[in-house]
Amino acid sequence: MHSRLDEVTKQAAQIPPDQIEQYLPPPLTGVPHLWDSDDDEIHILVHNTFRKSIRYREMPPEMRMLVDRHYQEQVDRMNASALAQQQA
Repeated sequence: MHSRLDEVTKQAAQIPPDQIEQYLPPPLTGVPHLWDSDDDEIHILVHNTFRKSIRYREMPPEMRMLVDRHYQEQVDRMNASALAQQQA
């Protein structure tokens, strides 16, 4: 029996990567994409652990791209914070 997630994953795999943005839901109003309470180093460690898993590697490329984008946003935030501290 196929789950709804399987159906959605198959549909997402058919979307060309350069068109994925138009299919993403708009950000929720008042809900930060990255939480201020996140410990960036731990958050990145968890993402890297997940990105080494079979589950991640078996995801459609478009889904991995979304995970990777979120990971990079977290890295960029951590780097920006470190740079701001150095310049202070």
